Amino acid sequence: METIKNYLETMFRNLPDTDQVRKAKSELLQMMEDKFSELRNNGISENEAVGTVISEFGNLEELAEDLGLETVLNENKDSINKRSIAFDEIKNYIEEKQSSIILRAISVACFILCVTPLIIQDIFWDKYVIGLSLMFALIGAGIVLSILSSNKMDEWKYITDEPCSISQDSINYIAEGKRNFKKKYNVLHAIGVLLCVLCFIPAVIFDDLGIKVLEDLSPVFLFVFVATGVALLIYSGKKRKMYEMLMSINSEKTIGGSYSKAASKKDSEVTYNNKVVKAIMDVYWLTITCIYLAWSFSTFSWGFTWIIWPIAGVIHSMIKGIYGEEK
Repeated sequence: METIKNYLETMFRNLPDTDQVRKAKSELLQMMEDKFSELRNNGISENEAVGTVISEFGNLEELAEDLGLETVLNENKDSINKRSIAFDEIKNYIEEKQSSIILRAISVACFILCVTPLIIQDIFWDKYVIGLSLMFALIGAGIVLSILSSNKMDEWKYITDEPCSISQDSINYIAEGKRNFKKKYNVLHAIGVLLCVLCFIPAVIFDDLGIKVLEDLSPVFLFVFVATGVALLIYSGKKRKMYEMLMSINSEKTIGGSYSKAASKKDSEVTYNNKVVKAIMDVYWLTITCIYLAWSFSTFSWGFTWIIWPIAGVIHSMIKGIYGEEK
């Protein structure tokens, strides 16, 4: 019987989420259940009964008049003909997208680190050819990884370029993945921001130690901190956006869209209806970071400038409390 219910969900998921459609869906489910019970009582095997029910009630166009859906079907022909993405396709897409995101994050890190061989060669080598060779090697690696990242997703372009729909099982799978990743996202995002903010720490420590080689190497550690932090921010941000994109495949106005809304209830986020506030909050922490670094490097008062973070946190909470809404 579960197979019949899943098939029914597939039949209706692209139709508008209205009382009329929901009533028709309920009526059809009852008809299917009655037919299934009748067949089973007559000694028909479960698999045969399921096949008979689906073949008899599995075409909405043939049942439209009885269910009062003729007008609805005529008005939503384009929606009904959306490409249906199978559950296995969703699983494979997520795996491929995750690999693509990792490659993209590493490629950006390579581009950031490409200057470090020149710094190192100034300290340890006399020949510039070594530093230049390693620099171009990192640039080349970044380009190759970036191309591989893009090519990996070529076969999946239809998911974003074509009208598609996904089943309730797929929505549940995506929602579970998104919830499981939420804690990891918070940790990775926080570490990424922290590494970018604290990239100056090695320079401060090495300067206090007074060891010349370490002092000379401090810019290398700065780039390593930034590259690692940016890579973590790219990975966590893009993976989060992947889940959000998949959750929005079904239009919110359809029955299938209601699956997404229901699955997201346990994973509510803050949204801002005020366009100005939204624009500010989108770049809030990036702006605070820039102010912090500019202030700190211009005054070198590292022991005092940290005060900007708790103040920024309080202001952020106030704005979120006044203008933010749970969605």
